[in-house]
Amino acid sequence: MIYILELEKLKERYTDWWGSYIPSRFQSLGIHYKVITGEPLSSTVKTGTVLDASGTNYFKASQLKIICEMFHNNKINSGDSFLVCDIWFPGIEMISYMSELYNIPVNIWGVWHAGSITTNDFAEPMHPWAKYFELGFLKICRGIFVGSEYSKQSITRLFYFIPNYESESITNKIYSYGMPLDFNNLQQYSKEPQNKENIIVFPHRPDPEKNPDIFINIINGLSTFWEDFEKFQFIFCTSKEKYKSNAMWVNALLASLKYPNVCIKENLSKEEYYTLIGKSKLVISTTSEENFGYCAVEALALGCHPFLPNAFSHPEIVEGNYSILYDSYDDLLNKITEQKLEHSKILKSYVEPYQHTVQKWLQIMGI
Repeated sequence: MIYILELEKLKERYTDWWGSYIPSRFQSLGIHYKVITGEPLSSTVKTGTVLDASGTNYFKASQLKIICEMFHNNKINSGDSFLVCDIWFPGIEMISYMSELYNIPVNIWGVWHAGSITTNDFAEPMHPWAKYFELGFLKICRGIFVGSEYSKQSITRLFYFIPNYESESITNKIYSYGMPLDFNNLQQYSKEPQNKENIIVFPHRPDPEKNPDIFINIINGLSTFWEDFEKFQFIFCTSKEKYKSNAMWVNALLASLKYPNVCIKENLSKEEYYTLIGKSKLVISTTSEENFGYCAVEALALGCHPFLPNAFSHPEIVEGNYSILYDSYDDLLNKITEQKLEHSKILKSYVEPYQHTVQKWLQIMGI
């Protein structure tokens, strides 16, 4: 039996579609599984950037309560596996604790997204104490699934205070096959190249780690010399109710944009977001670091040409295609104006394999 410890389903996060997609992949492969869901405290991110600060801990605590009851009622069997959809899971050691004392060997498999060693991540300020927990999360797993080889290598930043034999034992069980992608479902939103509209989208939340100020400056810069500037629409978008940064200075910069062809779209459903990206010509990313990057990956799947920093996981995902990558902001300005865009078939080919990620996980798990 595999127990899926899902993440809380939030409309503004990929966790919403993960909640149905991962079990559906298990079911299609004939895998015996059970989803362990939690009790939601909030349906939105009220405090925090990725998941709600109190809500995610409340959700995880209620999942642990269920697992405790299952051990207590002899529902857990030797050889059972737990797929933890985010291994940054305070309290996950309870499973190993009970497994040891009940003498019921189980396997814990975890998905690593980011942590205190990720540049400008919300957890980065927690590093002085979080590093010890993060190592515990990783050590407790039989296997760790990450979005890219870059992500795997970034985890080694944690190893500076532990012996080599311990770091090697962690590295050897990290698997970089990407993150799940519902590729086939996304195709319904994809427009053919001739039907694309002159839309340039900034798909990230407006928090400092995503560098929205750079895109704002790009817009200002383009307005001064690009003859086609007024022919394009520049869109900031979010699934949240309001497109609002956790930094006042970013909100001030956003308010300063007075161009008629610049707009903010808020409270988008996933269908509305995918429709927007599917008909747009360009997606621009200025992120500080990226271990996988659903905004970029989904744009590629929808045949929308992204411009991505030539760093982090991006070169790996697009196989070094320099028509997609940029080295500097001058380079980005030139590429936006030159409009030398790859055909959608090429863009899609880079990410189509991620529709098989869950199957890869199961193969590694020996199921």
